[in-house]
Amino acid sequence: EAGQNDNTQCGGSAWYGARACLALGARSRLATAVGADFEHELALAGLEVAATRRGRTTTFHNRYLRGGRREMRVLAQAQAVAPILDERWTRPDLAILLPVLGEVDLGAWQRLLKPRVLAVGLQGWLKRKVRGRAVPDPSAVDPGDFAGVDLACLSEEDLGGDHRWYQALIEVVPIVA
Repeated sequence: EAGQNDNTQCGGSAWYGARACLALGARSRLATAVGADFEHELALAGLEVAATRRGRTTTFHNRYLRGGRREMRVLAQAQAVAPILDERWTRPDLAILLPVLGEVDLGAWQRLLKPRVLAVGLQGWLKRKVRGRAVPDPSAVDPGDFAGVDLACLSEEDLGGDHRWYQALIEVVPIVA
């Protein structure tokens, strides 16, 4: 997630996840979608990147309110991250899908990927753009859509207080953090 102020930075959960895997000594690949407006370097020693360049790059302005609550204004939203067709990408030991705002079609990736373990970060599926802001809305997503996922990660903020959705998710996904 990049901020649109004095501390604009390259980020997003997929970028951080790919870098963490590299730091742990794994071979890491990153599939992402960025716009022509993206000026940061995605190349990192040891990281193979497949970047679709079209449209704009997802960009947020984060403002932290009293009590630590975060308000996310959506300045731009990227195109969908297309599933990679290269055989080297389709049979990994671990695949981690980490959208930030609806740019990953879970079903399309599940049909293509055949990893030993499929993990997802749920934030990008559980947020919606409403009046220019990214807001949690898990009720718009069926927890059953995550059948076939081995590990799901989410935060209290992602749930937006919908603990029934969380209870339904743990019935479908074996490990939820």
